[in-house]
Amino acid sequence: MFYEIQETENDQLNIESIQWNSLPTQEYVSFTDYVNVDEDVAVWGVLSDAEILENTLSIDEDDEDDTSPLPLVTLKEASSSLEKLRNFSLVRSHC
Repeated sequence: MFYEIQETENDQLNIESIQWNSLPTQEYVSFTDYVNVDEDVAVWGVLSDAEILENTLSIDEDDEDDTSPLPLVTLKEASSSLEKLRNFSLVRSHC
């Protein structure tokens, strides 16, 4: 028979706090401050139509800069590149 041990959130925080305190630090940052660093960060919000349009238009403008034609690659060049990748993978797996 297996017994399930349930760990409460406070137990987990206590364990993590002990581990945190055992780490060497250059500046003092408490575990609680570290855990709560993003407590006041906005994670959602309501955008107006104007804000949505502004964001969409700025994204479209950024995309236009990245549209350059891809260079043509011959079958021989593609095959050679695949062979190089295969060799690289084999060498890395034996290291």
